[in-house]
Amino acid sequence: MKAVLHLEDGTCFEGEAFGATGQVVGEVVLQTSMSGLEEILVDPTYCDQIVLMTYPLVGNGGLSRQKMEGRAPALRALIVSEPDWIAEDAERLSLDAWLRAHGVVGLYGMDTRKLARHLRDRGMMKGVLVSGQDSLSEEAVRSLLAAPQATDQVHRVSSREVLTWKTEKPRAGWRPTVVLMDFGVKRSFRELLLRSGCDVIQVPYDTDFLAISAYSPDGVFLSNGPGDPHSLAQVLPTISALVKKYPLFAVGLGHQLFALACGAKVAKMPLGHRGTNYPVQEVQTGKGWITAQHHGYDVLESSLEGTRLEVTYRLLHDGSVEGLRHRDYPAFSVQFHPDAHPGPTDTLFLFEQFVQLMANHRGGNA
Repeated sequence: MKAVLHLEDGTCFEGEAFGATGQVVGEVVLQTSMSGLEEILVDPTYCDQIVLMTYPLVGNGGLSRQKMEGRAPALRALIVSEPDWIAEDAERLSLDAWLRAHGVVGLYGMDTRKLARHLRDRGMMKGVLVSGQDSLSEEAVRSLLAAPQATDQVHRVSSREVLTWKTEKPRAGWRPTVVLMDFGVKRSFRELLLRSGCDVIQVPYDTDFLAISAYSPDGVFLSNGPGDPHSLAQVLPTISALVKKYPLFAVGLGHQLFALACGAKVAKMPLGHRGTNYPVQEVQTGKGWITAQHHGYDVLESSLEGTRLEVTYRLLHDGSVEGLRHRDYPAFSVQFHPDAHPGPTDTLFLFEQFVQLMANHRGGNA
């Protein structure tokens, strides 16, 4: 069966269909990772997006049954150069079958590098992927591309109820409690907090300051998540109040919301950063770290003047802001994902820094 990707600039890319059949609309984004497809498939950060894996061998080795069972995708569609056609067994799942089971449309058998170069030259754009169906007319494609896109991604991927998790590795004489504001958190972030000796209370993204304070947390973690941070203006007063009361650590979308709550500005990037080999430099020490990144918005450094935020990390490729720290309160953030799922483990030390920050401010900031 054929599959066709229609981009909003009028360009079409034709290949073969796999996964589910149907038509989907979403932003087409590049993912340059050479591995980690299993984690990418279930990462809520990619909610509603059409994900292009640029490395040609990603997707041809099947999926781990142990990792994937009981987990659901958030992405709209997947584009790979060559999928697997393996026979499933007790350990391996077929990518094609898993996508079909979860209603995710797929495209393969085209020049993925050509599509990647096209997007790098012209920027990210929306696309319509039609898989295993009759072709669409130009008018139908234009109509789909012109339709308003959803802005409720966080609402759809955030937990709907409070979840509690007890650490199995408590610290001697102290079990710090962390409230995790779930904007679409990856399971790996929660697991790292637990491994760091923290009890975790995971709350929906729109939980207010008073409800969070009722848990008497030792710290607050703002998670990763999908979409435009400007669509979450209603949570900024809560974050602003939390910064003044509790030690705070934010990543990904949480980093952008932390910046907005402190008076900085965030803008959409032409291309975005999505991959597992982005070098960042720590401003204070000059040390470099390799990081995983999954974002299409960044904090504008020019907007930090007049705030109480300072830059802690910058991307070596383009100098963009990769980390912030508040000058007056024990609060810091990073744009990259330090959880290593997928990606390098260079910056796992940030979780220990967060625990130390909570230890230094036991009882809150006041």
